[in-house]
Amino acid sequence: MTHSDETRPGEPVGVLVVDDEDGIGWWSTSEPAVVAVPVVLGRGVVCEVDAARPDQLLYWSIAPGGDPAPLATAVGDPTMVDLLTAVRAAGPSVTSTAGRRLTPTWQRVAHVAALDRCLLYPVDDGALLIDEAVANLGVGDRRNARRLYGHAEYALVHLTERAIDRELPSVLADLLREALRGAAELDVADAATRLAGEIPDPAPAAEQDLVAQLTEWIDDEAASVGSRPIALGGADRDDTDRDSTVLFDEGYLDIGAVPPRIIAWNGPDIPDLQIEHFPAQDRFVITAALAAGVEPTCREVAELIGWTADAATGALLAVMPVVVRDGYLVAELPARGRELFDIEAGVTAGGVEPSGRPAAPGRRELIRVDRSMFESWNQYRAAISVVAAVGPDADRADVAAAERSRQERLGYARTAAMAARATLRSLVERTGSADAATGADVLRLRARLAAVQEYLDRLTEPPLPGTDDPTLVELVVPNLVEESEW
Repeated sequence: MTHSDETRPGEPVGVLVVDDEDGIGWWSTSEPAVVAVPVVLGRGVVCEVDAARPDQLLYWSIAPGGDPAPLATAVGDPTMVDLLTAVRAAGPSVTSTAGRRLTPTWQRVAHVAALDRCLLYPVDDGALLIDEAVANLGVGDRRNARRLYGHAEYALVHLTERAIDRELPSVLADLLREALRGAAELDVADAATRLAGEIPDPAPAAEQDLVAQLTEWIDDEAASVGSRPIALGGADRDDTDRDSTVLFDEGYLDIGAVPPRIIAWNGPDIPDLQIEHFPAQDRFVITAALAAGVEPTCREVAELIGWTADAATGALLAVMPVVVRDGYLVAELPARGRELFDIEAGVTAGGVEPSGRPAAPGRRELIRVDRSMFESWNQYRAAISVVAAVGPDADRADVAAAERSRQERLGYARTAAMAARATLRSLVERTGSADAATGADVLRLRARLAAVQEYLDRLTEPPLPGTDDPTLVELVVPNLVEESEW
């Protein structure tokens, strides 16, 4: 096994590993500020980016025998094919190398993937499908783009009809025209592309409406969810429950362990979970509110599980599927003589380790960090979108209103990110002096802290054209595109 140093000043640093089976992987020494988002670059070739930095790779891998060409194309460096072929031929090795950045077209794919993974509030599924189709076509994945356009045709038709009626502002109309050009190139979504030539210039009133809608969107969704109490006993407790003593606690959802927009989001500091103990029945009940617009029978809900684990050791105690009762997600688990203070409890997606290492040092704090950073990034994206909604011919009052909304959103984003930074600083101090902590634990926490600080610094900078531009899913308020009846 060989070791070398091929880093370049100013570039992210990572470790390139060739394993015994000729698989190749690269891991950055950086951590994501928000969350690592996976992106498929080609057959057997995957990468991860930070949702807040869709240009910068945190990880990539090529399966044994896999072709390096998709990675080389994604970073815009054809020489990587020969380089990685030579590294692989030399046998197992560990090499320190500089990181790579995705090309603008692949950054768009990564950004749309980040939106799908990280947007917390209800979104328009049709708009998201259009974004995915356009991004995939941009990197030459015509087969996947054609499939996505097919699923999104109802949304394209509806948006095109609204554009013809001059109900879409210029930023939405421009994105729609781009999508329609792509559909025409692939010879799909004929019902929409036939109407493309009828789209007129947008009316100024449409831009005023969009600014108002975007300004109210997240606040209204959060308010409607936050005002809805979690029902004790999963919304339909029986007579024996009413006669028993009920003890309860509240918990925070591990936002990285469940699909996005399935469980209602109240905000980073408001508990999502209620954990009840019914001593007479020797059982725990975990309850969470289903997000607005979610179909109770969808696959994502069907795969959710509730779990309990020993608070001291992290050992898994019980796992049960989640059921939907009157708009709430409910999991009932045996207590086996344990009390609330004996356990950790949560809800997890299928395929994710149920316990989530509940006894790990700093776990609760890191969950709070994740929640704060998700919220911060959502507010930051909303700030960008509300300004983009103002067209070139907007009057002074509309520009001022958009700027006020932008500043308010940026304030929320900074507050949430600063809370995450404070938690991480405290955790770094505590973990650095803890007997159970490892050097790797401390290094990861420091790297995460550095990423959050860099993110905070970027909040004061103007958005990067092309990289930070909003997409349809960020601008189409839910219900603007009607659900498909197909």
